[in-house]
Amino acid sequence: MSLAIEVLNLAELIALKAGSLLVNRPSKFDLDEKSGVFDFATQMDHESEKLIVSEIENVKSQLTECLSKIDNDIIKIKINEVVKQLNNVKPSSNVKDNQIMVLLLSYELLKEIKNKL
Repeated sequence: MSLAIEVLNLAELIALKAGSLLVNRPSKFDLDEKSGVFDFATQMDHESEKLIVSEIENVKSQLTECLSKIDNDIIKIKINEVVKQLNNVKPSSNVKDNQIMVLLLSYELLKEIKNKL
């Protein structure tokens, strides 16, 4: 399978999780007032931020778990560098393309590592 197809499959998985978040939105909203009107979107912004944070934490923990199974010091250094880069991703309600790309590439790396172990 080509890298483009694998990244597309991963993007679809994350999009499905985000779509599920929208469909299964909280039954109770914490209402924030913004510009004199109640802003329901703010609650969903916070929920999407939590989703991104949980995905980042998930891939970081899986990559860290793989470290103990790898003998090659160069690969360990590279994995540690990826984890360090994931720590630099600062989620906010304004999700940037590079944050999603780092997450997608991290999942791709994780998949490659698991295939080799």
